[in-house]
Amino acid sequence: MNSDLAARRAAVLRKRLAQAGLAADRAPATTVTRRSDRSTAPLSPGQRRMWVLDWLDPSGVAYNVCLHVTFTGPLDVPALRAALHAMVVRHEVLRTRYPLGTDRLPRQHVDPAAEVAEFPVPLIDLRDRPAGTAEEVVEELARHRFDLARDWPLRTVLYRTGEREYRLGLVVHHIAWDGGTWPVISAELTRGYAEAVGAGSNGGSSGADGTPGAEPLALQYGDFAAALADAPVRPADRDYWLRQLTDLPGPLPFLANPFGRDLLISPRGYSAQTRTLYPLTGLTISLDVGYRLSPRGRAYLRLTS
Repeated sequence: MNSDLAARRAAVLRKRLAQAGLAADRAPATTVTRRSDRSTAPLSPGQRRMWVLDWLDPSGVAYNVCLHVTFTGPLDVPALRAALHAMVVRHEVLRTRYPLGTDRLPRQHVDPAAEVAEFPVPLIDLRDRPAGTAEEVVEELARHRFDLARDWPLRTVLYRTGEREYRLGLVVHHIAWDGGTWPVISAELTRGYAEAVGAGSNGGSSGADGTPGAEPLALQYGDFAAALADAPVRPADRDYWLRQLTDLPGPLPFLANPFGRDLLISPRGYSAQTRTLYPLTGLTISLDVGYRLSPRGRAYLRLTS
């Protein structure tokens, strides 16, 4: 989201809360600072929810976010790889695992940026394969089961489907990605690709570690999560929830799903307009985004009753 638009929305929200008499007891804003230990951080509240849902879900794919990008034109494959590597270097959350700590609770464990060189972006040639193969392999990628304790929450594969056509499949776990992530990543990949193409042709500039666009961010998502974890709990907030959760009814019986043991979750995906991305090279892209791609556009969460 544009920072100016976000600030205006926040100002409107504060004004409406004040008009409703709900802002007088507003807690001071949480200050986010750069944490001293860059290798670890607590989970944010949203990440804790995602971690629990992943633990409860035996299929492990309901919260896979999938992107399928089609490139038409003279794609520079090494430059695209460099841009993807730069993206993972720049954003710690894309090279973060979630193992259990000594207290048996999950924590963010950030792997060093130096390990990004080992991040695979394989190229698979499908030009001699039957029609429909590209959709099948992208669907297979979308079903990838992330082990959050051991894996980075991102996988990418590049498929060559024609003499001038490539398809990039990207699947990322929702613990590291939300609706506002793609505009940021799209802009960085665009810039990183252009810089890598320029660097390859005339020795252009690169980031601090030699990859395009990889200048470090002042703050990372782990800094935000750590600030939330350190924020004091207001007694008024605690007392409110103690009142709300008092005298709850007993557990409700689980209602059998008349359609079987699979609960259907309808994703909200979209397709972007095909546009010229790099007019100087004639490269264009088209993009499909959704929560796990499939022929029917569905994701399934298997529940145990």
